[in-house]
Amino acid sequence: MVIPIVALALLIVAFLAKFPGAVAWAAGVLALVAVQVTLGFMGHSLSMLAFLHGVNALLLFGTALMTGRRVDGLGHHSPVDDRRPVAAA
Repeated sequence: MVIPIVALALLIVAFLAKFPGAVAWAAGVLALVAVQVTLGFMGHSLSMLAFLHGVNALLLFGTALMTGRRVDGLGHHSPVDDRRPVAAA
């Protein structure tokens, strides 16, 4: 059960980071992880829950990806963004 601990750590870091919307996105990731664990345990008894387990996995992946991308887009530029074309001599 490493992933729920990582999701909880993400929420704690989001409180400390003070980025706009960070806590909401991290709470969304934690909620989707909780749903994922629940569907994983209950999916053995009902096949429809097993299907929802896969759908929730995609939602969880997308939410976690968007959470990371939001932090990356808050003014932190990579060195690639600062390159300018060089004029031919």
